Amino acid sequence: MALTCVFFYLNRLRLVIVSKDTPVFSAFLDASKAFDRTNHNLLFAKLIKRNVPICIVRLLLSWYRQQTMQVKWGTNYSSPFTVTNGVRQGGVLNTYLFAVYLDELSTQLGSARAGCTVGNMVVNHLKFADDICVFSPSISGLQCLLNICGDYAAEHEITFNGNKTIGVLFFPKKYKQPAPSNVFLIGVGVQFFDQVKYLGVWINASLKDDDDIQRQVKSLYCAANRGNFDQCSPALKNTLFRAYCMPMYACQLWSKYTQTGMKRLRVAYSNAYRIMHYIPRNVSVRPHQASHCLRTFDAVLRNNLYRFFIRCTSSFNFFIRSLQMSDAFHKSSFFLNYSTLMCGGGQIQ
Repeated sequence: MALTCVFFYLNRLRLVIVSKDTPVFSAFLDASKAFDRTNHNLLFAKLIKRNVPICIVRLLLSWYRQQTMQVKWGTNYSSPFTVTNGVRQGGVLNTYLFAVYLDELSTQLGSARAGCTVGNMVVNHLKFADDICVFSPSISGLQCLLNICGDYAAEHEITFNGNKTIGVLFFPKKYKQPAPSNVFLIGVGVQFFDQVKYLGVWINASLKDDDDIQRQVKSLYCAANRGNFDQCSPALKNTLFRAYCMPMYACQLWSKYTQTGMKRLRVAYSNAYRIMHYIPRNVSVRPHQASHCLRTFDAVLRNNLYRFFIRCTSSFNFFIRSLQMSDAFHKSSFFLNYSTLMCGGGQIQ
């Protein structure tokens, strides 16, 4: 549900706030090996401060203090050595512990009173694990948020790579000012670009979704041409198609795109099925998909968008519910796209 909240925030901020003829200066921070740099002493102190039962804290303390690691080189292993920092990658508690470790950063950013506002609420950052984005309608506000991130990183042994931190200026049509060059993170200038990839989604400064649609086009062709399907049964081919072609990651966020871009994706979806099942290009794939209970391209878009919309409307998150009750939500391109696809299957230009 956390990723749904982040996607909802991202969609609302770049399509609602910017539509009010206000530029939004954003910075997408790159934390180098953030999970491996987690300080155990600070982590356990935060758990105790949050009133986590002391028996659980002692259990975690025993696990992390007694763990040892070895380096493998070919068939040889080094001597075991202890590890005093980092959370176990792939563990069930991994993301929860790291969220606790960075929770105070959200508190400090929220209390800065710098950034975008929705009603009386300050919304100036997005955070999913170690993927952090800060934004503000002014350059000074963005610099204030970056200073907070830099100070927090120094106190908690987190390294933000200033050279890999990307800035994006979301601007309305009437805004003609060039991207700033005087924004710094830990003494390193932040470079601004026209697009950035955040959580696997391409975000364009012009608020168009064609770049991300093109990402999905490439993903479909890569999945279809991944191997030889001669020895696969039709049932196995359909299973692979469901797993690698039908999900279409983040397609529920697309709300401003051209018909050309969406047509290219529709063709790629059909061609991927043709390649896997060796169907000629002049033969429609819809009857084949229907006979195997596979969703068509339009059905996939509607299903993903509907499920995302239901998860958002049933969310107990205060910020999401506040946006849903505002006039901006019903006037947004996201809601318009939802209404159009659910009612008539049309496309938005």
